[in-house]
Amino acid sequence: MGYAKIQHEAFRIDDVLRELRGPRVGGVTFYVGTVRGSNEHGRVEALDYDAYPEMAEAEIERLRSETVARFGLVDATVIHRIGRLEAGEPILLVALAGSHRTETYEAVAFFMDRLKTIVPIWKKEIAEGGPTWILGGARVRP
Repeated sequence: MGYAKIQHEAFRIDDVLRELRGPRVGGVTFYVGTVRGSNEHGRVEALDYDAYPEMAEAEIERLRSETVARFGLVDATVIHRIGRLEAGEPILLVALAGSHRTETYEAVAFFMDRLKTIVPIWKKEIAEGGPTWILGGARVRP
């Protein structure tokens, strides 16, 4: 059964795929977000993610359940990491299991658009020009 989780540890895609397999599943679409090593201003060393884990996890679970119902998915699992993540490291795993591929492709775009606007996870970018908080897409210097 799918779930939503906030964690410090790295995730394993194979473990999530094994958990989502079942007789109604025709395919699983994965989205894996990673830390980019650059932005429009230069090199990025890392991102520091912070959250109130219980609140963020509850919001991700609500969105996960909404996405499953809205697109008629079989199930879904979402894992978002927090803490300091270096360039190239995975941040987010969204795994959407469906009977067919079409609904999972549409669902991942919907999920990601909503995740960025409603889930209380904060991101600080550690880059050449100094640290910058990224809040709702806007850059704010401390």
